[in-house]
This record gives sequence, C-alpha cells and structure tokens, in this order.
Amino acid sequence: MRAGKLRHLVTIQNFSQTQNQYGEVITEWIDGPRIRASVEPLRGREYFAAAQVNAETTYRVRCRYHPELATGNATSKRLTVQGMMFEIEAVLDVELKHEWMEIICHTR
Repeated sequence: MRAGKLRHLVTIQNFSQTQNQYGEVITEWIDGPRIRASVEPLRGREYFAAAQVNAETTYRVRCRYHPELATGNATSKRLTVQGMMFEIEAVLDVELKHEWMEIICHTR
C-alpha cells in the first residue's frame, strides 16, 4: 500500500477500569498512540432492536503493522477518527509479514 493512501489520523484507545477512594468502579477510554491509516466503509445496515431502528456501518481500517494492535484483546481497544468511535471486531496481519494490518470495525 502506498503511504499516500494513509490519510486519516487514527487514535488507538485502551479500555480502563479503576476504583476510586469510595470503591466505585470508574470506566474510561485512555488515548494511546496515533497512527496513519486508510479508513474505508464496507457495508451498512439498519436493524430493529429495543423498539427502535438502529444503524450500523462496518469499516476496514488499513495501517502499517503496530504491535499494540497485534497483541492483547481487541475488545479492550477501540479507534477514533475525526470524532467517530470504531469498535474493533477483528485485527488481521496481512500476509503474516508484520508489515500491514487490516482492522475490521463498526460504528453504531
């Protein structure tokens, strides 16, 4: 992939749970590294749940290989691009060469 296609600045966020001094659980997303990537919509759908119509769009994010995305649980991470939040479904190492990654994610 040519570097010119990596025109989006993507922030990797990590999920964190801590307890405050009163024992309450505090959940938050902490910003991690920022990477250059290509973000492409793949498909969209609408579905009916909880007595309302919901929309979901699936995206493919392509980037250079990044060890933080390759290791760990994908559900404890998400991506943000221009204020949009993407929930990660799968992280794929293209051709298993540790050069490029494809991340399948969705928005709701």
